[in-house]
Amino acid sequence: MILATVRKLVHAAQSDFSRPYRCVSAKELSKIFVSARRIHSYLERFEGNWATAAIVKQFMSSARRYGKQMQYFRQANDNRNPNIM
Repeated sequence: MILATVRKLVHAAQSDFSRPYRCVSAKELSKIFVSARRIHSYLERFEGNWATAAIVKQFMSSARRYGKQMQYFRQANDNRNPNIM
């Protein structure tokens, strides 16, 4: 249930899955962390939001890997189809 909530929050934040976790702005992460703690009070036990951060990292990594496999992300030198992200 917590995993599904965090996943929905990452989508709601309109995160760019073509970027790694380390490139996500602190403001964007803060919104996700605060919302997750508000919805699931259990997450308040983890100081520094490390548990939520680990969930976000794993989800974004998996989404990015899947996006690359499905060719959702255009390479910098690929101008064939401009409609692909």
